[in-house]
Amino acid sequence: MAFVYMLWSEKDNGWYIGKTKRLFYERFLEHTAGKVRSTKFRRPLLLAYIEEILDGNEQKREHFLKHPSGYTQKLRITELLIMRKSEWPIRGPV
Repeated sequence: MAFVYMLWSEKDNGWYIGKTKRLFYERFLEHTAGKVRSTKFRRPLLLAYIEEILDGNEQKREHFLKHPSGYTQKLRITELLIMRKSEWPIRGPV
């Protein structure tokens, strides 16, 4: 089991997309504690979205959401997340 997730930076109002094969909350705690280089200076972070990946394709899913081929789907997800911020974290896929 693996996860693809989206974090919202309250500092820069931007998204971070990541993946993990470990227990998700362990990874999230590393982000919030400043132990992850790419999010260290973007704290505070909120967990906005999480997808459970059962088939081992978390790397493909993360890559898709980060690159132009997945732009429309990422845009759809982020628009939904912004409209439903009070319901975070939202489990996907949406």
